[in-house]
Amino acid sequence: MYLRSPANAALRARQTGVQEAVETAVRRLRARGEDLRLFDPAAGAGRTGIRQMRLEKAKGTSARAVLGDHAAVARDAAHAAAQDAGVGDRVVVVETDAWDPASLQARAQGLAPNLVVVAGLYELEPDDAKVTASLNALATLAAPLAFLVITGMNTHPQAALIERLTGTAPPPGRTADALAERVAHAGFSPVQRWPGDRGVFDVVLLERRECAGSP
Repeated sequence: MYLRSPANAALRARQTGVQEAVETAVRRLRARGEDLRLFDPAAGAGRTGIRQMRLEKAKGTSARAVLGDHAAVARDAAHAAAQDAGVGDRVVVVETDAWDPASLQARAQGLAPNLVVVAGLYELEPDDAKVTASLNALATLAAPLAFLVITGMNTHPQAALIERLTGTAPPPGRTADALAERVAHAGFSPVQRWPGDRGVFDVVLLERRECAGSP
């Protein structure tokens, strides 16, 4: 029953969408002769990045990834998972504060990522300024021609249950469309979308095809 709950079903669908978005970006990078340089500033245990590095190793590319998180337990798990997957030489695990532009710039380690992945970070953050500053920092540190994968939330996965128990519906989350608008000034435009289970989450892949000015 726990695994079949709306929240967990929606989260599994979101993870599948993120993986498919990453694979789509990688195919496009490969078509223009680039190896993957992935930055995930809120990677948790690093599942997405480590999975892709394992695939890249099997293909013989020189792909690299910088995976960050603010929690030591998550960073330890990511480091162990990278070693277990045999991609420890391709993955750098760092401490990041995804809300601090200076931290993002420093922790990207000069990678100039051509793919930035941010899943599950912005959906419920109420502070507009924090979200905008974080996205602007990621757009700035990314390569001039780059992809961005972000996730949005259309409705809370347990909205009906919360309203039944409390009498108050939870506030709607930040949608993928709303987040995409915040990086449009930096030249990123949507390429493809993956709708989530029951319409809860969306995953969107954006591409910057040329440099753009600051807002």
